[in-house]
Amino acid sequence: MELGTVPIWIERFALAVLAAVFVGAVILNVLKMDWIQRTGLGIGVIGLSIYLAQSLYLFNELKKNYPPSVEQTNKEPPLSSPNWSIEGSHLILGVAASKQGKWVSMTVNTAELSPFANDYSLMIIVRVLDNHIDALTDKGIAKSSLFAITGEVRTIEVKLTDDFIAKSDATSQHHNQMSLQFYLALIPKRIREEQILTIEDITAVGGRQLLSNPSPEIKSATPFR
Repeated sequence: MELGTVPIWIERFALAVLAAVFVGAVILNVLKMDWIQRTGLGIGVIGLSIYLAQSLYLFNELKKNYPPSVEQTNKEPPLSSPNWSIEGSHLILGVAASKQGKWVSMTVNTAELSPFANDYSLMIIVRVLDNHIDALTDKGIAKSSLFAITGEVRTIEVKLTDDFIAKSDATSQHHNQMSLQFYLALIPKRIREEQILTIEDITAVGGRQLLSNPSPEIKSATPFR
């Protein structure tokens, strides 16, 4: 018998049986016992019922204060939320960028996303930080291919076009690195890569953005010169 079924067994079966025994054997005396036997049995039944009731109460109190199990924390968040926030650094292990190589990459521990493996694929989206353009409708994004969630640590690379790098240069004149925004997205498996043209398309097709807190530091693979 599993631990989780014990309180149900006590509440729905054991206490009910003890109540029936007390009424039948002690009060109605269906077994034709003398008063000494009935008194002893009654005290025993009452004592056992108090013990089980107190055990059930303590179990419920412990359950309230006990941290949720891995199974509970891995359940899919409510679909009413457009973004899912991931606390800590266990999901995104790092990001890197190379202006010379024309790529950016993100290393992801996909084991953290195992509950979503059957319904979603993984995609990395990158945009140049530009406060003059709405991030959700910016069509100048770069994106990776769609990847299956396999439970492995994998580095996903995004190829950058010359136009993308030129825009980065134009908006990052005061920095020696590209100012980029990274988006990690869960995309429903029925959706094709070419259907994602902007950030808002992620949720429009039924996907979700994954927000990592804190955000990982972008490391330069080669000098941006």
